[in-house]
Amino acid sequence: MTVIAVVRGLPLFAHVALCALAAAAGALVYTGFFVGSGFLTALVTAAVAAAILAAVAVHLRGTAPLIGSAGFVLFASFVLVPETLASGLPTGRTLQLIGTGFTGGWSRLLTVGLPALSSADLLIIPAAIIWTGAFLATSLALHGCSAVVSAVPTVVALGLALLIAGEHTGQGTAAAFVLLAAHGVQLLLDGGSVRLAAVLMLVAGLVAGLIPFVSGVRRFDPRALYRPPVQVADVLNPLAAISGQVKTSPPQPLFTVRMTAEAANGIERIRIVALDHFDGRLWTEQNEFRAVSVDLRESSRLARAKPVAADIEITGLVGPYLPVLGTVTALSRPDSPGTTGLNADRDVLATTQGLLRGLRYRLDAAAALPGLQLNDVPVGRIPADSSPAAPQPISDLARRYRGRDYIALSSLQSAFPCSVDSHQPAGQSYADLAEVVSGQRASGSAEQCVAAFTVLARAAGFPARTAVGYRLRTYADGGFRVTTADAKAWTEVLFDGVGWVPFDPAPSDSPRPREESPTAAQSEAVSPTGRQDSRDAGAESRSSSPPAVTAGNPLLMVGVLAALAVLCLPAVPLVKALRRSRRRHRGDLRAQVCGAWCEQRDRLVERGFAISASYTAGEVATLADQPAVTAMVPLVDAAIYAAELPADSAQQAWRLVRRLRADLYPGRVSLPRLLAALDPRPLRGLLNRGRE
Repeated sequence: MTVIAVVRGLPLFAHVALCALAAAAGALVYTGFFVGSGFLTALVTAAVAAAILAAVAVHLRGTAPLIGSAGFVLFASFVLVPETLASGLPTGRTLQLIGTGFTGGWSRLLTVGLPALSSADLLIIPAAIIWTGAFLATSLALHGCSAVVSAVPTVVALGLALLIAGEHTGQGTAAAFVLLAAHGVQLLLDGGSVRLAAVLMLVAGLVAGLIPFVSGVRRFDPRALYRPPVQVADVLNPLAAISGQVKTSPPQPLFTVRMTAEAANGIERIRIVALDHFDGRLWTEQNEFRAVSVDLRESSRLARAKPVAADIEITGLVGPYLPVLGTVTALSRPDSPGTTGLNADRDVLATTQGLLRGLRYRLDAAAALPGLQLNDVPVGRIPADSSPAAPQPISDLARRYRGRDYIALSSLQSAFPCSVDSHQPAGQSYADLAEVVSGQRASGSAEQCVAAFTVLARAAGFPARTAVGYRLRTYADGGFRVTTADAKAWTEVLFDGVGWVPFDPAPSDSPRPREESPTAAQSEAVSPTGRQDSRDAGAESRSSSPPAVTAGNPLLMVGVLAALAVLCLPAVPLVKALRRSRRRHRGDLRAQVCGAWCEQRDRLVERGFAISASYTAGEVATLADQPAVTAMVPLVDAAIYAAELPADSAQQAWRLVRRLRADLYPGRVSLPRLLAALDPRPLRGLLNRGRE
């Protein structure tokens, strides 16, 4: 028996399998659209389930549209949004999410930054297209229609998938080939000519591989026309937060920048945010962030800048801003569920994600290096400046150095009369900056010097802004490890073909704080000259006291420290419990509500959130992105500002504390919950405060 005879002898369920295969081929198109391959399971399952359900509907002679629609709702409930089920049954939220996916899914698919995470709201439309194609194709085939007619739904489904994927089509050619092969076999099942089927498959396959519509080459992509805005959370003024970071002891790790030694040569700083607006009191950023695409197509206007590539991993940095080198030319989408946005100049990156610990991304950038010969390079276009007129001391000094070249700017920097004193009070207003420029104040903080020089440069006619970021000081083990001690501000001026060039009116040559070894510390403590006093040595030799535990007994030292750790470990949850009881029962309603708020902050600290003592309740709620914390904000505000409080305010607040604990640790007994109970970080500073 020939192969053709075997194929023609297959039962009708072969049509079901071939229609499912043809529809499932459309899932290959999305391999360049979604991150990873997890989406393939959902889309292939949709094709198989739809084909089987269509066969059942034909056998039962039921109403196909009703059965198909109800079947997809059940499929989406159990496969796409299973987290919304209650006791294994769909809920109102299940139907709401499916409906939202249909109504808003198209706009999300056509505007999302790629590659996208395979979330339910993005998968509902592709799954519905594949489901419909498989269901209709199977129904037509089992009703006796020809293979050409039954191929129409799957071909239309493939075309819609190609339209959605745009230029980011994955295996479009392979998908077209699989679809045509499946329907070619169907043609043989219908008794068609083998030669005709082979010719049609060959011609269609060649055409599919050549036309841009399938291959994805030079094809229209709707995402090129619109990039949706990204709304980032409001934060404290980044410039005002520098001094607090620098004074943090010990310095806290923030992020790691990994790059080659060649790329790191000359790279001295990394930007977090660029402050481009000054209202006479504060420097702020007025950037509009748009969703990031992976390939930003490097611009030739920065031909003089150095191309660099870096892998960045966040360990302790608080958002929403992410570290950026120079002007971004390509960016891998951070492996996070938050939406990432880039400003119009492509040099400030922000995210809507609350917790950044563990976030990784790779960026390619064009960076302006120090030492570039800029004497013949014109400055860039001056952006519209709505700042109020500068005071006379600033405008008088700027008038003497007005120009449009690097030489005039360097002369202004040399004549800038600012010496740095970290003990000076902070302040960015025109009044503070005028005192620094005029010499009425002998010195200013580093932030004041930078802000004053930026205002001077703008008054002199230069496109200047204030940048906030971190110094990259020590290259080791393939990268830079950045801590709070590296916080820094500087002025940036735009030059054509180079980008934003840094100018530091308040340079700091202080080395990175380094940890001293116990041996070195002990030797320095002996005497300033490094020699131990002979009289002390003689007295020590004549002493009959028992030997002290020193670095000379390392095993004993380790044993003592281990014993202390074991003894102190049970004390941590005990102290937390006593403090929690005191917060809940002592004081009036206001004190009890504030105590509940402190408990919530402690739980977030245990979870790894970096919460500064200066954060407001609203800022903490934005950072945490937890419903229980958000619900606590009005109670805290009322406890601080309201004249009277409802009698049940404290009870509501402490119910929210229990709710947050349940949200963070769903299981009654779990390892993360146990580790959180033993975490001593919430007790940090208890002795310094003396009381709550």
